[in-house]
Amino acid sequence: MRAANVRARLIAVPSAGGTPSMYRSLADRLAPDVEVWAVQLPGRERRFGEPVPESLAEIVPALATAIGDTIEPPFAILGHSMGALIAYEVARRLCDLGEPPPQRLLVSAFPAPHLPLWSAQAPRHTLPDEELLRWLAAAGGMPAEALADRELMALLLPSIRGDLRACESYAYRPAPPLPMPVTAFAGSDDALVPVEHVAAWDRHTDGDFDLNVLPGGHFYLHTAEHALASRVRDVLAPGIP
Repeated sequence: MRAANVRARLIAVPSAGGTPSMYRSLADRLAPDVEVWAVQLPGRERRFGEPVPESLAEIVPALATAIGDTIEPPFAILGHSMGALIAYEVARRLCDLGEPPPQRLLVSAFPAPHLPLWSAQAPRHTLPDEELLRWLAAAGGMPAEALADRELMALLLPSIRGDLRACESYAYRPAPPLPMPVTAFAGSDDALVPVEHVAAWDRHTDGDFDLNVLPGGHFYLHTAEHALASRVRDVLAPGIP
């Protein structure tokens, strides 16, 4: 998703079990001078043969290093669901290392990191296959045809479980607010992550904060594509302030 005359770069981190393809529609709707780098995590698609990470400690350092070695500023980082938590920790690590940080952090459909993930509910990564499949169906992140394909799900469930374990084992470490502005997105009907839990990201920035509530559930980005792309275009328009 390379742009010819680059004004800004957007690093897009997928949700649990997700792949770069989940951001193709968004990338197609952004300005032609915005270059989108969608993150490919181990254990899926082109990296299928690699072990699935089971903690953020296995993901964040490698991704921060790759960004520092590869991406020229200005850039922003966007993460949906689990991707928002990864994006936040990567931004923190870049700041800690003295590397150029993102000019803006965009977080979507995930609670602020100091809040519990599923409240008092049982961990999802330990659910039996059938229960996990029912939970995924209710979340709305995968087509019904894919969920009904047992051979396909046998390939996908290990990465989904690993990602869920990474989220559910996360322990927030208090830290100063990030120095860049944060733009947050929430689904109006998200049964997994209440809007007020997304609004709580405001305490994690010293810069501007804005909350955007879009119609839809946890995976509103598949049903409110135009509204999401419009807002992302707006915040990237000046070349990422």
